[in-house]
Amino acid sequence: MHPLDLPSHRLILRLHQTPGGGFVASLDYPPYHKVWIRDHAFVTWVLQDLHWDDLGQPAVAFLDRWLLQEIPKLQTLLTLTPGDPSFLDLAHHPRARYFPDLRPVPGPWLERQYDGSGLALAVLARAWPELRPESREALKLLAQALIHVSRTPCADLWEMHDTWVHAETIGAIVFGLNEVSKIWPEFREPVQELRGWLREQFVYQGILRKMRKPQGEGPPIGLDAAVLLIWTWFGGLPSVDTQDILQHTLKALYAHLSPDGVRLRRYVIPELKEHDTYFGGSPWVITTLWAVQAYLLLGDRNRAEAIFQRIAQDFPLPEQWPEDAQDPAALEEWHRRAEQETHGQTLGPPKILAWSHTEFLRTARLLGKI
Repeated sequence: MHPLDLPSHRLILRLHQTPGGGFVASLDYPPYHKVWIRDHAFVTWVLQDLHWDDLGQPAVAFLDRWLLQEIPKLQTLLTLTPGDPSFLDLAHHPRARYFPDLRPVPGPWLERQYDGSGLALAVLARAWPELRPESREALKLLAQALIHVSRTPCADLWEMHDTWVHAETIGAIVFGLNEVSKIWPEFREPVQELRGWLREQFVYQGILRKMRKPQGEGPPIGLDAAVLLIWTWFGGLPSVDTQDILQHTLKALYAHLSPDGVRLRRYVIPELKEHDTYFGGSPWVITTLWAVQAYLLLGDRNRAEAIFQRIAQDFPLPEQWPEDAQDPAALEEWHRRAEQETHGQTLGPPKILAWSHTEFLRTARLLGKI
């Protein structure tokens, strides 16, 4: 299969879409036979861009059913104040992962994440003309709930650090609210407020940082490739120096997260003496594609092309490259866990990830290749 062969990507995505429209993260890795709302929404947005309606419309319908199912939680959440002892209880929040029939997934991972809801908000707002009246009402309820929780702690995109507020999460909420503001102009003001807060609270020493404490104790900390989404997906920062911040952030990410000057690992938090250990802390396909998109925004097409060509060497596209794990002991431990969880079927990580394929397609479009 050629990496720019669109029918190959369509086939892979079709195989990952369940009868109910939800996209499981990966078919070849049984622990990923689940629908992450965030991943699903990223995938669906690209399908909307490509006008692959045979895949995109069922994917939107899945999010519509998810939203209607979560109405009682959103209504309860809006009656609570962030200082309420039960405000952060998972029972009051949509979850990060579901089975394809929208049953919640039990397990050890942190489920209270807001970025997936922000992305789902954007996808559904984009599909506004096709939404039923009850779905339109629920969409506004979701937007109000996201404003309500926006400055409170939750788990990050990697399902960790749930006592912190994350730059990527704020960006995803802004992304969703911005789409909704095209329908209801009253959401424009919260969009501008949150974008300003993101610039004020998460940029430190010229670099957009990963996370900060909810009460603002101390400076923001950590480096995370996911902050590139602020520019590549979510609209950038409201400042005249936003390109400079992106350039300094990208330089810092490559200094600390790249094994070869091309591919990017997920995150590192030097202030906590913490590095990524998931499957050894390997570089990921999606993080590296975000870097390609960032270099394009900076006008460095040659650099973007070179990184893209490296990614295109591996097709179908995996989740990550474990051969370049930074922590071999952690990689071995995750292999043991995967072997036990899958009853010996695989050592992991996923060899094909649906999100990697749609992020590749989006990047190829930005490069003018498709």
